[in-house]
Amino acid sequence: MRKSHSEKTSTYFHVKTTKKKTKLMTCTYEGCTNTFESYPHARFCEFHKDPSTRPVDKKKEEVTTFTFKHPFLEPMIIEKSCICCGKPYRITVYPGTYEYPKFCEEHRSEFKRNSWRETHGKK
Repeated sequence: MRKSHSEKTSTYFHVKTTKKKTKLMTCTYEGCTNTFESYPHARFCEFHKDPSTRPVDKKKEEVTTFTFKHPFLEPMIIEKSCICCGKPYRITVYPGTYEYPKFCEEHRSEFKRNSWRETHGKK
C-alpha cells in the first residue's frame, strides 16, 4: 500500500527544538537594580526596555552662526572679531544670505574650539 503525500512529508520534515540560552542579568540603566532572565545581549529590564522610560540627556548644540540682516546689493567684505579668541577675521557678505560664521578660521570646528578653551581655561 502506498503512503499518501501528507504521510511522506511528516516523516521527512523534522523540527529542531533548541533550548534558548538565558542568563540571569541585571539592568544596566543607572540606578536600577532589577534582575531578570534573558538572552546574554539584553541590557535592560522589562520596564526600561521601552525607550520612553529612559530619558536621554540632550546636549546643547552650540550656535556657530550669527544672523546679519543687511541691505547690501553687492558682495561686501566685513571684518568681525572671533567670539573665542577675539582675533579679527573677514567675512564676505552676499546679498540674500544672512547666516555667517561666528568664529575665525582657526576655531570653526568644534574640536578646535574645545581644545582652545581647555588650554585657556574657559568654558
